[in-house]
Amino acid sequence: MKPTWEKPKTTKVYLHAPGANRILMLQPEGKITNLALKNEGRHTRQDACGVHMIAGLENPTALDYRLTRYDTVKDGLPFYTVLGEDPENGAKLSMAAFATNDANPLTYVRITVANDENYTLNGRVGLLPREARNGDQYLTGILDTGYEAYQPNFN
Repeated sequence: MKPTWEKPKTTKVYLHAPGANRILMLQPEGKITNLALKNEGRHTRQDACGVHMIAGLENPTALDYRLTRYDTVKDGLPFYTVLGEDPENGAKLSMAAFATNDANPLTYVRITVANDENYTLNGRVGLLPREARNGDQYLTGILDTGYEAYQPNFN
């Protein structure tokens, strides 16, 4: 039986591979976060960085997570895509991302803008870089990711 991939069961998808020292997430509002996973107990108030996709000419804003959806993973490749629209002009927007299989993974992002209308659309799409020192909860909107550093006890 060939494995099948289903849509994610959470509002975010994890991009990092097992054993990574960073937690990489793609969130439905078009946000990618890269969080430290230090050996300090519960994962809260760690260093983090990320990018937000913003759209709009008059009032640039993040995508409304209630209106976005994830594209299904094809061929078993861990390449995830958030699909949404520019809130001002209706242009189709997508943010696709994947990460390398390293302890400190690199993250690759592709932004696509499509016009399905028969007329020209005017707008703006950009990436807003963000960094948080000891404040990942401000970047992710999550007070605790639930992750803890694994410390095997061989005694």
